[in-house]
Amino acid sequence: MTRAQQVYDFILAKFQEQGYPPTIRQIMDGCGLHSTSAVSYYLRRMEMAGVIQLSDARPVPVELAEYLRKYKAKRVRVTYLPTLTV
Repeated sequence: MTRAQQVYDFILAKFQEQGYPPTIRQIMDGCGLHSTSAVSYYLRRMEMAGVIQLSDARPVPVELAEYLRKYKAKRVRVTYLPTLTV
């Protein structure tokens, strides 16, 4: 399992458990990442791939794109993530 898949699966599990997505710090702790910037990196890549949608206006910045489209949570296999260029 790739790290991106691990992050996505954690987000989905927390969403199904709590009814809302986890915070960046919860993702960091739950996936064993060492910094919030590492979480942000994976989140930005997943957003570019259309797997999730990020929102700066909310305290919990992750929305599951397929939940918004289909109104139900569903596991998606994260196969391709574009490379970020700085």
